[in-house]
Amino acid sequence: MPFINAEHIDLEAEDYHARPEWSNSQLKHLPDEPELFHGLYIAKRPEWQKEQRESAVMRFGTAGHAWFLEDKKPIVAPASVLSKAGSRAGKAWESFEAAHDGDTIVTEAEWAALQYAKIRAKADPEIDAYLSTSGMVEHSLFAVDEATGIRCRGRIDKIPEFRDGLEILDGKFSGDICEFWVSNQAAKMLYYRQAAIYWDLVTAAYEEPKAFTFLFVRNEPPYDSALWRLFSEDIELGRQENTLALLNLKERLRTGNWYRDGFGDIGYVHLPRWKIKETNALPAGCSEITNFDQ
Repeated sequence: MPFINAEHIDLEAEDYHARPEWSNSQLKHLPDEPELFHGLYIAKRPEWQKEQRESAVMRFGTAGHAWFLEDKKPIVAPASVLSKAGSRAGKAWESFEAAHDGDTIVTEAEWAALQYAKIRAKADPEIDAYLSTSGMVEHSLFAVDEATGIRCRGRIDKIPEFRDGLEILDGKFSGDICEFWVSNQAAKMLYYRQAAIYWDLVTAAYEEPKAFTFLFVRNEPPYDSALWRLFSEDIELGRQENTLALLNLKERLRTGNWYRDGFGDIGYVHLPRWKIKETNALPAGCSEITNFDQ
């Protein structure tokens, strides 16, 4: 998926997200979820655009990215502005939140956890090297997909500048850091497609990176961390799927057709394999359980 006319523009996060180019978080819905893509990014219905409150997990991740990668301390809400139950409610909280509009606000307990998590991460010499080495952080890149002419963008957590070349570091604050969890998250959340877009953007703007590496940080005790690197064949799979997504987007923008394959037909669906195994029975006319998707 070669990109051309790559450029870097210094932007704050909210300005980056307001740009018209297409990002991985949008393209990942194509070609399989065109209705969802249309509803979120084409239709732009006002009632769908209402700002959603950050969950505690999202808030921890947002603050964690800034703290780990930029040494930016979040706004810490004192216990006095929280409710008696410790929740974000009441007039004191509303006044505090209004005074810090647009800032990431964490509680004192969340801030203590973030500091502990970073201390634990930097105790690992490999992780410390990624965090301490100079590089471009929250780096916004824009380029044109050569095959379709579609403009794309990516905001990369960090591009560490090691002596032997550039790498890409992507931070994930997540529920676990083990191989099984990371592998499943990379597949389920399509992180391999994100990796491919970032890889090709960096290649077009600077040089081909040496590696794409995740820093997974557990967002609950014991707040440990691990580095996981994607294999080149997985990035290539992401590149192939991104190519299909961009071709699909170009065609849908041309035709105005935002319906999935099978629209207008009635589909048939079997129960999942675990249910069939549980009942130790097969549907009539079926000879092998392996005929069924999980």
